Amino acid sequence: MPAISVIIPIYNSDEYIAGCIESLKRQSFSDFEAICVDDASTTNALSIAREAAAGDERFVFIEQEQNCGPSVTRNTGMDHASGTYIAFLDSDDQYVENAFELLITLAQKNDLDLIDFCATPVYESEDIKKIWHEQIDQHTPLEGVVSGTELFTHYQRYREYHCALYLHFFKRSLLTDGPLRLIEGIIHEDEVFSPFLHIRAQRAMLIQDQLYQRSIHANSLVTAPRGIYNVSCLVTVLKELESWLRVNAKNYDASFVDAFALRIWELRKILAEDILRCTPEELIEFQETLDADDLAYFNVNGIQLASNLQILANRKSWKIAQAISHIAHRARGIAIKDSYF
Repeated sequence: MPAISVIIPIYNSDEYIAGCIESLKRQSFSDFEAICVDDASTTNALSIAREAAAGDERFVFIEQEQNCGPSVTRNTGMDHASGTYIAFLDSDDQYVENAFELLITLAQKNDLDLIDFCATPVYESEDIKKIWHEQIDQHTPLEGVVSGTELFTHYQRYREYHCALYLHFFKRSLLTDGPLRLIEGIIHEDEVFSPFLHIRAQRAMLIQDQLYQRSIHANSLVTAPRGIYNVSCLVTVLKELESWLRVNAKNYDASFVDAFALRIWELRKILAEDILRCTPEELIEFQETLDADDLAYFNVNGIQLASNLQILANRKSWKIAQAISHIAHRARGIAIKDSYF
């Protein structure tokens, strides 16, 4: 059984995948397996990856017959993992050469369930950097071993929480203590997975070392235009987080509950901002897919919140969306007073 299982989802990353794999082959700590899951790439990414890993038995390749998205791909990787610890690596990113040595030494010395670390953003161009700037290179220090909930609370205290999977190094046993999987069929799935990972970790540590090189380029998922798909996925995420908090808040101290609730509020605000990016037609079409309960939730936590945010209230496009949304509700037979918006 290897010490570390690295999960690498692959999809059309021809330009980057060889460098990604080479960064693992350069690791000063060698006791790992790399589970490379190809999500039905339509380019030469898989063959490039196989060539880069040729002759190295630590690399295992799994091919999905159809494109299923990153959640399914990573879940597949975790299902095949046998290492004591799990790490994630996106196929356009790299680890620094001593990353695994540092992480496994620290984890074993302190019997850690989870280590969070920092990353170096590598921007394709200055234009990309202006559009998308990630704060992943440092955190406010937190010394010593703490619980995962204390670590999450620390992040929220300084507004530094980042849910990215690639910033975690954790025991595989955290996944099996009651199944923990990424929600499939959506993006923003790490907004659910990462908090629950922190909740399960009894012994955690935050380090300032930049062990990961994060490539941010024009084809990155994070730089893609946001819109109705983000809205749909965030509704799923928010419902999951709120449902958990209502049931479990009584089992945690007030500081963590407050931090968790703050994250829900932050995501609601992001949802409202994404709603504003949508056309009235997109909003109507999305509303028509919702049952009564989900429609009510979306109205309260999306439409209503966006309309009440002062920063959005005077935008013409939003007023149009309000009016069209109002009409859509009436078309569904839902009575709404004129003062609703």
